[in-house]
Amino acid sequence: MKILYIIRGLSGSGKTTLARQLSPVVYSADDWFTDEDGNYNFDPSELGDAHGDCKSGVEFDMEVEVPKIAVANTFSQAWEAKPYFELAEKYGYSPF
Repeated sequence: MKILYIIRGLSGSGKTTLARQLSPVVYSADDWFTDEDGNYNFDPSELGDAHGDCKSGVEFDMEVEVPKIAVANTFSQAWEAKPYFELAEKYGYSPF
């Protein structure tokens, strides 16, 4: 069974920690803003790119059938998670 974990919550609520417990493959838009030294450098003008990169990574791993993938973003609005549900359907993943 291929699983996509969709984890949503407020900043600092432990989304990434939970994601790492569920899957060895974790994506987050925050990754875009984190440099090689682990420093978080948020730039709101790059938010669209960050989410696009996150979605692209998830889709790539679905194409090669990684069995468990987790995506951890705030998803403060239901529509923000919709593209991930669509990817899950397209590639035969069960969303959780």
